[in-house]
Amino acid sequence: MGTITQCLCYNCFQQRESSEGPCPYCGFDLEENVKKFPVALRAGTVLNNRYIVGRVLGQGGFGITYLSWDTKLQAKVAVKEFMPGELATRVDGTTVSILADSKTEAFTYGAERFQEEARTLAKFMGQPNIAGVTDYFDENDTSYFVMDYIEGISFKTYIANHGGKVSVEEALNVMIPVLQALTAVHAEGFIHRDVTPDNVYITKDGVVKLLDFGSARYSIGDKSKSLDVILKVGYAPKEQYIRRSRQGPYTDVYSCAACFYAAITGYLPPESLERLDKDELQPISQLGIDIPDYLDRAILKGLAVQPEDRFQSAAEFLKAIEQQQVVEVPSSGNEPAAHSPSKKRAPALIAGIAAALVLVAGIGIFMGGGSGQENGEGNSGGKNRPLIQAEVPSITIQGQEYSTDLRDLTLENMNLTDEDIQDLKYMVNLSQLRISQSSITNLAPLSGLTNLEDIRITESPDLTDLSGLANLTNLTDLDLWSVGVSDLSPLSGLSNLEYLRVEGPNIGDLTPLSSLTGLQELSLQTEGYGLSDISPLSSLTNLVSLQLSVTGRNYGDINDLSPLTGMTKLRSLNIRAGNVSDLSPLSGLTELTNIYLYGQMEISSLEPLRNLTNLTELTLQGGGNELRMEIDSLGGLENMTKLQRLQLDGLTGVTDLSPLSGLTRLTYLSLNDLTSLSDLSPLSGLTMLQELYLNSASQSYLGSVTDLSPLGSLTELRVLTLYSLEDIDGLDFMKNLTKLQEFRISDRGTRNVYVDISPLAELTELQILDLACEVSDLTPLAGLTKLRTLNVRGDFPSVEPLRSLSSLVELTMLTDIVTDISPLADLTGLRSLSITNYQETITNYSSLSALTGLQTLDLRGRGNTPIDPWS
Repeated sequence: MGTITQCLCYNCFQQRESSEGPCPYCGFDLEENVKKFPVALRAGTVLNNRYIVGRVLGQGGFGITYLSWDTKLQAKVAVKEFMPGELATRVDGTTVSILADSKTEAFTYGAERFQEEARTLAKFMGQPNIAGVTDYFDENDTSYFVMDYIEGISFKTYIANHGGKVSVEEALNVMIPVLQALTAVHAEGFIHRDVTPDNVYITKDGVVKLLDFGSARYSIGDKSKSLDVILKVGYAPKEQYIRRSRQGPYTDVYSCAACFYAAITGYLPPESLERLDKDELQPISQLGIDIPDYLDRAILKGLAVQPEDRFQSAAEFLKAIEQQQVVEVPSSGNEPAAHSPSKKRAPALIAGIAAALVLVAGIGIFMGGGSGQENGEGNSGGKNRPLIQAEVPSITIQGQEYSTDLRDLTLENMNLTDEDIQDLKYMVNLSQLRISQSSITNLAPLSGLTNLEDIRITESPDLTDLSGLANLTNLTDLDLWSVGVSDLSPLSGLSNLEYLRVEGPNIGDLTPLSSLTGLQELSLQTEGYGLSDISPLSSLTNLVSLQLSVTGRNYGDINDLSPLTGMTKLRSLNIRAGNVSDLSPLSGLTELTNIYLYGQMEISSLEPLRNLTNLTELTLQGGGNELRMEIDSLGGLENMTKLQRLQLDGLTGVTDLSPLSGLTRLTYLSLNDLTSLSDLSPLSGLTMLQELYLNSASQSYLGSVTDLSPLGSLTELRVLTLYSLEDIDGLDFMKNLTKLQEFRISDRGTRNVYVDISPLAELTELQILDLACEVSDLTPLAGLTKLRTLNVRGDFPSVEPLRSLSSLVELTMLTDIVTDISPLADLTGLRSLSITNYQETITNYSSLSALTGLQTLDLRGRGNTPIDPWS
């Protein structure tokens, strides 16, 4: 990475005589951009030895998007950087540094989701209505991906420029391509979750593009509640407001229908949650607009409140429109009002008002930012309660005035002190309070605010005293993330709590929670030791979700699961355990859909789980320095036909995979520590699998597996890992796995047989290839131009076939007969290169000087000794 020293405009990228002031060609002023985005990369920074960073296009809570110049293609591109402001900061103008060790897990998780978003978009490069990813890489201790730069305007701006609404024909011209894009997205098993007019762009050539696949942003919210999904009122269906509600393609259908409705009428449809009690959505035809009956009905069906009443995918919605089907519209139970919507309800005009951003926290919703202005939404109890006359009409916090009539108040990123919040005691009408990044130590000023129903305080590590909450018996939701709390006793009387999350150091005594029998969701995260006795939780029989975890360690201290026996409503269980050996306490929890147990468990049998037939995800993962799980049979899994994701460690005694043969909904399967496997045929019918991992125990073989042909029917596979086979007879089974993107295989056999890799030649979607087996010819790899990571070993005579792999970022080779490595000089995108040449047949490394983007170079010869290529 470097910095451009020539004088460029970082908007139009034309050369200038001086960097001072606005650009004489386009008028762009860099100084203003820098002031607006102070944590962004310096303009002129070169990424991946290719992309010159220009002005900031936008910044959100999870990253920054830059206009950049691709020096290879001589074209503008958009580069997205993973830079979550709540978790990381910028040092030295370039490197992204995590703010604290406690945030490492959330940052890593978020980065993985960001990378997943890049991989997702890369799948759609051939779809003309999706702005696909052209490159992605890691640098500056974070991740980046590169997209085509879309020059045009958003559909939102287009609507505004046309007086606040558009014709039916114009709406169809834009939204049909959006539905076509979503049809491709849904076919790959993904959903967008944020289809709104500001994420739909119309290029200067008139091509419609769907942007901003927010999967990374949304998924981080699952891991760290400080990074919640951002929703837009009017476009979000009810399932996006409800914590852990299942979402699917029908979620995008609702948002598309809302785009239609808003674009044609100029009004947002009523908010989905409001429509649960009384649905006042009016057909477009009743608003004085001429619209075909088939389209009017299709939009109403797409806007159905209940997911099952909508079209179930974009393809269904698109088909109904293109074939002009007159569909049945679900009854709302209420006749539409006869008056104009402007008289009944004051909808947000999309022409003049940006769609309100709403942060989701449980079932309630609240406004972001620090203004504290009331949005008129929130928990229904607080919204409908008559206002109380406060002692003073308003209070002032850090120079900002807040009315004491407010029901919802958000104070974010203000570094509040105990003194700053003293006057909160006058905010007697508050039902919802949000505080983040503060230095407060106690909540005493809240003690008299008995109308509070929902409190969320995050990133306030000095907060240790919760006694101010003891009298707030109307609280239903309490979220305390990244605080200093260890003592939970002040919570013991909050009998109306339904949701509780606490992340603090040394939480050990759970006795105060035993009286909270109305709890439905409980999440406790602590550091170090102490969280071992969970018996006080046995009375929480209304729990639907339970998460108990320890940070900084790869296992916990919970050894006994028997207190869970009575939690028959439990659907999600996530525990970082200790020496758990008995799963029988879970046998009666038949509502469970998700189990994640991680730790130094000593489990030997899966039979206690036999009746858990509603499971969709099951993970039993060993932890610690030694494997203690020794499962000898998969018996107990046969009837779990709803399973979609399965990961099991400690399968040292398993010889038979037949209990898995009926689990045909599986999309992810990871079986680890196998040592006695011989037959893979039970897997042949699992045709929905997208990821398959079969791994042996340390220093052991997978078993006596030699026939890999049963895997040939798994044509949906994107990832396949096979470690460690005793011997590999061939890879012919892979010819039909044309969707494969990652393949890893290792051979610990003793036959020294070369593996014919010619079947890989047709797998042109491969991006990661790890061949830890003997290879004699690299020619089949020449056409795998999407490869980014390659690990190969063997007595291949030439590396010439690698010359065409221009996307390679990481290359690892072990070879003893290659003499000429000059073809590698063309791999200018390489950032990591490792060559082991024990026989030292390679004598000239000068060609590597062309690889100016290398960050890591490791060359080794006889005895694994390092080689200096320039000596």
